[in-house]
This record gives sequence, structure tokens and C-alpha cells, in this order.
Amino acid sequence: RKRAQTRKWVEEEPTVVPVQRFTVPESERELLEILLLAPELADVIVSEVTSEQFSHPDCKSLFERIVQHVVDGQLPDFETLLSGLHSPEEQFVLVDIDEHGQEKAAAATASPLERWEIWREFRLHAQHRDDAKEQRRRLESDNMNEKEAITVLEALMETKRSQTKKLDTEEWS
Repeated sequence: RKRAQTRKWVEEEPTVVPVQRFTVPESERELLEILLLAPELADVIVSEVTSEQFSHPDCKSLFERIVQHVVDGQLPDFETLLSGLHSPEEQFVLVDIDEHGQEKAAAATASPLERWEIWREFRLHAQHRDDAKEQRRRLESDNMNEKEAITVLEALMETKRSQTKKLDTEEWS
């Protein structure tokens, strides 16, 4: 009787548990994927991005390790980073981000450099949008004198003009 139950158990298909992706903000994941795909871009990226831009602690820690490798003159590739990680959680984060990045790279038409340029433009646009919201909020408050209000309005107008000029020139090409 036990053999029959064992044979039945052995013949059953194993249940496949789907692997759950490590949940981090998409912009942080994208940047780390780019760095893992093209560690030669690390010098440029590290000069323009700071760890304060990361909200997820594990991503921030990984980025700080990449920065340290750049400062030490080492190429922050996957193997080098993995060998320096000691906790299973950190290793899981690195492996998960690398695997996801490899999958996207296989299907993507954009190179890591192009992805970096898109990422940078997106972040700049988001920063301008956040700055404009803050300026509008300041205008709506009653804590400003006329001169300060005019300065804020001029800054908003200049931001709008620069965005309009960029859009116009993009349409010409």
C-alpha cells in the first residue's frame, strides 16, 4: 500500500512555484541593470547620479558598492560585485536585478548607452516637473512678497520656454 502511494507521488508533476521578482522602484532597477550590463559606463553614471537618489535600501547599498569600485579604479562587473557581497539578501538583489537586466537586454533594441540616455532624460524631466510643482506651491502660499513671486514666475516661464524649444527642435529632425 505504501509503494502505491509512493509511486503515485513520484509520478505526479512537481508544482512549479513562480519566481517572484524583487520589488524595487523601476527607475532604480533600470539604472542598476544598465550598470550591470555595461560596467564601462559606471564612471559617467557615477558622476551624474548619487546614492541619495535611491529610495530602496538594498539598491542604494548596491549602488554605493559600485561607486566604491569606481573610486578604487575597479570595473564594477557582476562577478566582482557578487564576490564582495556576504549576505544572502544582498546576493539575491544583485542576481535578481542582473537576471532581469539580461532578459530585457535580449529583447531590447536599445543599447545600454541608449538606455542610460533615456533614463537620464526621464530623470531630468521628472526633476523639472517636481521643481515646477514646488514653485507653483510656493506661489499659492501667502508667504512671498511681490519680488519673490515675480522671480518664481520668471523661473517657471523659462522652464516652459526651454521645454518648448527642445520639443520644437526635436520635431525638425
